[in-house]
Amino acid sequence: MMIQYIFNPIAKISFVLLLLCNIGCEDFFDTTITIDPPAHTSKLVCVATAKSGDTTMDIRLSNSIGILDQDSLLKTIGGAKFDITLNGLPQIVTEEKNEDNEIYYKVRFSKPLAALDQLSLKASAQGFEPISSISRVPNDLKFSNLEIIIDGGNDEFGSAISKVRLDVESDVDAYFFGVKEEIGLLCIEFSQELGCTEYDTIKYTNTMSTRDIDAVNGYFVHQKASSKKKSYVFTSNRLGGKDPKYGVLIYDKTSFDYIISKDLYQDNNENPFSTPINVRSNIVNGYGNSELAHYVRLN
Repeated sequence: MMIQYIFNPIAKISFVLLLLCNIGCEDFFDTTITIDPPAHTSKLVCVATAKSGDTTMDIRLSNSIGILDQDSLLKTIGGAKFDITLNGLPQIVTEEKNEDNEIYYKVRFSKPLAALDQLSLKASAQGFEPISSISRVPNDLKFSNLEIIIDGGNDEFGSAISKVRLDVESDVDAYFFGVKEEIGLLCIEFSQELGCTEYDTIKYTNTMSTRDIDAVNGYFVHQKASSKKKSYVFTSNRLGGKDPKYGVLIYDKTSFDYIISKDLYQDNNENPFSTPINVRSNIVNGYGNSELAHYVRLN
């Protein structure tokens, strides 16, 4: 014999209310979970960025803090000792201060950086474990069928846009960061969110985005070697100018992973329900990244 149980809506609600009362509302909503995280040992955080064509590189050295030390101030580390070589040759490093009186270190290369140059970085500071890193400027990518459209129409919001279309050929995995629009040697700060990145030789504004399925956050593209050749379309709001210049920043996998994981961490930092993000690094015994990019101008 089959017995069927049929509950009407009122019976369902009554059952749920009875269940909650049995649990105890006060205990249900006032539960406290105590977490005892391990003690944090502060390490050096090194951020160094340069690209092909640059003759200098700025290094910022600070300290890491634990999850329970969020009220502690990060400090720039002075008096550090560096051993930096480019393709095995020692490079000059000096300690400097910016307009805010913050300490940083400037590397003066013996030649402009070029594709496949290898940089070895070692640093030590009192009270911290020494750090090291080896990075290399990525090789060229082959671009073809380039089309630059300054007046590219309007986007769905009615804003005027520019477009860059190109084909990328690669026999190995390629990692690159959108298409960058140059603004010459002047850096115009539009806002804290929309500024321009300063390098030694070229400064940019407007990172052009793509809706390609392989793009992360619309900018960071990983083209797998199996793709061989692929077409991309990049767009950005048109800022004006009669003859804008465009280029592509190419990274190695380590720097690519660092940039993406750092962006995801910053996006999720204020969200207590987000998935924890492990920020990638190529700094041995420390944190941060020694980031060398290869810049290819498109026009």
